[in-house]
Amino acid sequence: MLIGPGFALIETGHALIEHGGALIELGYAIIEHGGALIELGFAIIELGYAIIEHGGALIELGYAIIEHGGALIELGFAIIEHGQALIELGFALIKPGFAIIEPSFAIIEPGHALIELGGALIELGFAIIELGGALIELGFALIKPGYTLIKHGFALIEPSSTLIEPGSALIEPRSTIIELQQLIQKHKKATNIEVFMTFPICIIQTEIL
Repeated sequence: MLIGPGFALIETGHALIEHGGALIELGYAIIEHGGALIELGFAIIELGYAIIEHGGALIELGYAIIEHGGALIELGFAIIEHGQALIELGFALIKPGFAIIEPSFAIIEPGHALIELGGALIELGFAIIELGGALIELGFALIKPGYTLIKHGFALIEPSSTLIEPGSALIEPRSTIIELQQLIQKHKKATNIEVFMTFPICIIQTEIL
């Protein structure tokens, strides 16, 4: 995850995922980036309709809207195809206060995507998200909504811990202070990355070449 000059503060309270209603509820989140502040008091993701085909592994989301105060996230559509495992987001708009992010398109191309209806398992081998000039690269992501856990790279992330593991760096969820040595070195736009966590606050500081 590439974060611009200055520092970014992410503070979260709790996360709830419900299978049937497809509800993701975030208690509290603050992202401070330079002079821009994103404050999420209460976030709900409502999906218009969801289709999962087990053979072709197709997930089609009509729309997703998050409204919290002045912040709005609107996603046009999302498609996952099992062969090429393509997730394409038509439009994403975030208006938190004065900060505005308008990526024209976002593409996730994982190496392989596996969806099991019974255990509700989503496995992404290799994922790249491009939003304008920002690049997020995930080595391995395992999501089991049944057991409510998220695994990024080598780190096991529980929603209560609310940790972030970018790239292939190792983060111990139970650790009080986390030191992140590298963050997507191949992108070569961020150097001297430092991540320190004192639960439940995670501070990511980077320098841009």
